[in-house]
Amino acid sequence: MTSGTTTTTENKPVKTVCVFCGSSFGNNPNFTKEATKLGQLLYSKNYGLVYGGGTTGLMGIIAKEVHTNGGHVHGVIPDALWTIMKAPR
Repeated sequence: MTSGTTTTTENKPVKTVCVFCGSSFGNNPNFTKEATKLGQLLYSKNYGLVYGGGTTGLMGIIAKEVHTNGGHVHGVIPDALWTIMKAPR
């Protein structure tokens, strides 16, 4: 597994929550809205996030919300997927 950590808070998170969800946006606009709200809620409670490491879809939205607000984000991604994501397109 490849693992990367981004910590932008000075304080250690109170708790850490692991989120497993889609790397796509789904077929319902409410999914995106709720993913955004979840990221904001995690940050507001000083909860850290552990997630699948991608930057796309619902997973990416949650991670971006936590990270851009200064929260703790830890992405975990299998080596095979990391290789695919790094490949030129």
